[in-house]
Amino acid sequence: RHLNKRHITKKKGNAPVDGLIAYQDRGGLKYPTRELIDVLLSLKRFVDIVLYYRKAIEKPLESSVERAVGILMDTPVLQCQNKDADHRKQFLELLCRKFIKPLLTNHAMNITDKNSVMKMYAKKPLSRKVLKL
Repeated sequence: RHLNKRHITKKKGNAPVDGLIAYQDRGGLKYPTRELIDVLLSLKRFVDIVLYYRKAIEKPLESSVERAVGILMDTPVLQCQNKDADHRKQFLELLCRKFIKPLLTNHAMNITDKNSVMKMYAKKPLSRKVLKL
C-alpha cells in the first residue's frame, strides 16, 4: 500500500474483485443518481397505492406504466440535454416497465400463494389424514 497525505491507495492487483471494483468506480457512472433513486421510490409507492385501491385492473402493467409515464412527463425529472419529448417518453416507458413488472409479479405470486392455502381448506378433505398433516 502506498500512503499519501490525502488518501490511501492500493496497488492494482490481478484479482477479479480488484478489476470489478476498479470498473465500477471508474468515473462514478455505475452508481445510480439520487434523482433516479427518488423516482424509483416514487414508482414503488405508486404501485403500492394502485394495488391497494384498485383490486381488479384489466391490464395492470399497461395501465400502470401509462399512468406513471404521464405523471413523470409532467415533472422535471430525469431530463437529458436532448430536449426531444419522444426520446424522454420512450426512456420513461422503459424505466417504468422494467421496474413495475417485477413488483406486479411479486404481488400476484403472494396473492396466488395465499389463495392456494385457503383453497385447500375450503372443501372437506377426502381423508382425515390430510387434515392432521
